[in-house]
Amino acid sequence: MNGRIREVDPKLNEQRKIVDAAFLGIATVALTQLINAPAITTPLRAATHFFALSIPLLAFDLYATATESLDTVTIRTWYRVLMRFTGWLLSTCGIASLFWHFGKIIGLTFIISSAFSLLFWKQYYRQLDAVQRSKRESLGEAESTKQLR
Repeated sequence: MNGRIREVDPKLNEQRKIVDAAFLGIATVALTQLINAPAITTPLRAATHFFALSIPLLAFDLYATATESLDTVTIRTWYRVLMRFTGWLLSTCGIASLFWHFGKIIGLTFIISSAFSLLFWKQYYRQLDAVQRSKRESLGEAESTKQLR
């Protein structure tokens, strides 16, 4: 089998579905608006390409995540991780291109704030994971103590 079997994490799957749906919504709305644009500048053309590339990747990831939520196990494959990362990255680049259309400073501000947000989210997620793991361990110890009695 090509991949690693793992348990489905319902919370993580819900988060992934929200991110996929948000990026799909942004891409769809942006492309709908760009269809009626009187003049397409280079940043808008780049945004169109980024969104056009990201939509199939995000749609597949949303479908696959929703499908695996119906079971208790799934497989982790390198191409699924690559598709999710690429879809999210292309969507972010599309949004950055939209901001770049309004000015380089605005575009750079979005890129920098996105990078900081990612770093802050990663730090928060690590801390939250440590707290949740500690809580599960303490609850597990309490359950094992009850079973011994």
